[in-house]
Amino acid sequence: MVLDGTTLPEQQQVHGQELQLNGAGARSAMGSKIYLAALYLPSKSQDADSAINTASSKRMLLQFKRNVRATMVVATLREGIRLNASDAELSVLQPALQQMESALSDIYETRSGDRLALDFAKDGSVALFYNDAPAGNLSGPSIGPAMLKIWLGKKPANDELKNALLAGASYAKTGARQSAFDSIFDGYSP
Repeated sequence: MVLDGTTLPEQQQVHGQELQLNGAGARSAMGSKIYLAALYLPSKSQDADSAINTASSKRMLLQFKRNVRATMVVATLREGIRLNASDAELSVLQPALQQMESALSDIYETRSGDRLALDFAKDGSVALFYNDAPAGNLSGPSIGPAMLKIWLGKKPANDELKNALLAGASYAKTGARQSAFDSIFDGYSP
């Protein structure tokens, strides 16, 4: 599949399992594309809850379309998790969120064309790969579903992106929400 001039593979191998491209779309802020996102699942699905909660290997691939400071990437991931989790869930997720910050701290700034892959294991843990190199592991059964909710949850990063990732599903719009990415265009240069 070619999206915005970028070729996204139709299949990916994750944890020894062949995954299919479920859908892909762009995350934009103020009309400028920040990254392309592609969701890979064992089989096509338009069901967000199934994609989030089924114990299987999955991959979310982010292909950056502009330079973004890693601190902003971490902030938007944390924010997406917070908006889709209860206080009790957030408390359980704290160790994994600290692992995420530590794993991504070595990246000062993503560059246009860079890739961040989140590989979800059946046990709920997540392995991070930056430009195909291992970048860290997030342990615990809750972190995988919590991270998928950033894009597929009740308060997704973007309604159109959620539907695109879910093979053209037609979930109702929840309304645009501000994110740290929107600050890129508020006098802050990543």
